[in-house]
Amino acid sequence: MMQKLLLTVLLSLLFNQVYAQNKTGSISGKVTSHQGTPLPDINVGLRGTPYGSLTDKNGVYNISGVADGHYTIDISGIGFDAHTKKSI
Repeated sequence: MMQKLLLTVLLSLLFNQVYAQNKTGSISGKVTSHQGTPLPDINVGLRGTPYGSLTDKNGVYNISGVADGHYTIDISGIGFDAHTKKSI
């Protein structure tokens, strides 16, 4: 039976805007259980794009080279319920 831990993405998602020719930036954050435990090896992806990342041992992820705009983040991992954060 799969654990039903709610994946929480801290709302401290950071848009590090880089104003270059293509106007790209990065999205980073931390994925934790509802108890605050960092979750490693969790898939974090931007829906409808090829961009994504795995969380590190501290639950931190960074997706760089992202064009300016609004995105839906899909978060999933083996043994956890999938979670979506819309319009970041």
